[in-house]
Amino acid sequence: MLDLTPQVAVETKLRSVASPRVAMVAALLAGLAVIVTAPWWLEPATEPPLAGVQVPGRLTTTGLPVAKYLHEIAGMAVVGLLLVRSLLSGGRGSASAHLVAMVARWSWVWAGSALVWAVFCLSEVTGVPVPQLASRGSMTAVLAGSPVILAQTATIWVALGLALFAAHLASRAQAAAALLLATAALLPAALVRHVEHRSVHDHDNPAIATVVLISLALHIVAASFWLGGLLAVVVHLRGFDRRIREVVPRFSAAALLFIVVVGLSGIVQSAATVQGWDAVWNTDRGHLIMIKSVGLASLMAIGFAHRRYTVEAARSGKLLPLLALAAGELVVMGATVGVAVVLAPLP
Repeated sequence: MLDLTPQVAVETKLRSVASPRVAMVAALLAGLAVIVTAPWWLEPATEPPLAGVQVPGRLTTTGLPVAKYLHEIAGMAVVGLLLVRSLLSGGRGSASAHLVAMVARWSWVWAGSALVWAVFCLSEVTGVPVPQLASRGSMTAVLAGSPVILAQTATIWVALGLALFAAHLASRAQAAAALLLATAALLPAALVRHVEHRSVHDHDNPAIATVVLISLALHIVAASFWLGGLLAVVVHLRGFDRRIREVVPRFSAAALLFIVVVGLSGIVQSAATVQGWDAVWNTDRGHLIMIKSVGLASLMAIGFAHRRYTVEAARSGKLLPLLALAAGELVVMGATVGVAVVLAPLP
């Protein structure tokens, strides 16, 4: 009869907590829960729609942020997988082949969610419910040439290219080149929508507008490297213990830089889009920024715990504590991305 000692029981529990599927599903559900429940805890619109003005309907108002969230998670996953592949030494081993295969799968999700997001954006701009867009062909065709739709189209083409050709990334240099391309594809839609909805104190000052735009780009890139790289290590590199031991110290060092960039760029964004401390305490934007800041502080604390307790243990082959803590980190990150999606369109 097998006797489960306390240590074996702990190890078994850790394996369950750090399960790749559990971590991935929990992270996705955390962000989706934030998005779906947002209409109940945000302040309702104070002004009713104008008479005669058509509204896109509940499908668009609910589906647009969900599609955007899946689009952002998929883009981050692609970037993170390519980053981790670039950190791995050697040629096309089994771990490298697995990572690029996952790049292709996530790229299909990225392209599909970007397409759905673009359709919902058309519905939002036109005020036409999604099922009726086809009957408004002329108006839809004109607005399909708008900057935000063109930006989303560029992302779709990059995602499709990676989905079709990722399997041919046989070297670190090729993965690094694909990483640059995928990183660039993260930015167009976000930056265009920011310009269209920008709320800056001195919005007529070109220097301030440029600084805010650059800080947003840095925020997106650093957050994508951080979250995507963590997802790649915890979920997709799970079956390759030797490779995890190799890449964790390298990724941990890079993650420190990502944390600093995310924090500083977030401060710049907050200072530019919130008009004073009164707005922090009394507006939805201010409340969400505080929630996002708490999430970032929690992630920093988890990162400190990684560097102090789990990274060195992982080098010696003790991976379960690292994977279990990182699984919790993914859940917090998923919720934080959900908050960012809800925050983006607010005035």
